[in-house]
Amino acid sequence: MKIAPPKISYDPQSRILSIKLSRAASVDSDVHGSVVVDYDAHGVPVRLDIMDCSLDEFRRTAPVRQRIRVHRRRMRARHVA
Repeated sequence: MKIAPPKISYDPQSRILSIKLSRAASVDSDVHGSVVVDYDAHGVPVRLDIMDCSLDEFRRTAPVRQRIRVHRRRMRARHVA
């Protein structure tokens, strides 16, 4: 399975930065401050929404973004092996 690059969009009216990581359906979400992480049925992150996004807010999401990178590496390793 080939993993597609993330799709990034920004709505300046609502100040929401959305990063779509997968085409899979979201079945669960976690809220971490102003960040919402959507997960598929297997617990893999499929979307990341950053509310009221500014450069400072984006910097504070570093721990969440790191978890997503680790998850994606693990998924790639499973599909390559």
